[in-house]
Amino acid sequence: MDKPIQKRQGDIFFSQVDPPSNKASLKHTSDPILYHGELTGHNHAISDGIDLSKVEMLVDEDGSFFIRGKEDITIGHDEHATITLTAGTWWKASRQQEYDPVKEHARIAAD
Repeated sequence: MDKPIQKRQGDIFFSQVDPPSNKASLKHTSDPILYHGELTGHNHAISDGIDLSKVEMLVDEDGSFFIRGKEDITIGHDEHATITLTAGTWWKASRQQEYDPVKEHARIAAD
C-alpha cells in the first residue's frame, strides 16, 4: 500500500489499512453506529441511505472497527463534518488517544 490516507472526525481516527489478517478472530457487526459520544450523546455513524449489506464491518477486542464497502461510505456526526471512506479499501476506525501530563499516560479522547 502506498502512503495510507488518514482522516479524523472529532475523537475518532480513520486510516487506510491492509486487509485484516486475523479476520476469523474479529466479530462481525452490522450496527451503523460506530461510536457513541460520551459527553454530547452524538454518534459517529454510517449515514442513512448506505446499503449496509454492501459494507463489511469487523470489530476487534479493543473496540476498533475494520470497514470496507462496495460503495463509498459516509460517516456522519452532529457536530463534525461528514467524511467519506473510499469504496474497496479497508479502513480502521479507532478512538484517538491524548496524553495526560498530570497522570503521565495516554487516555482515550472523549467527544
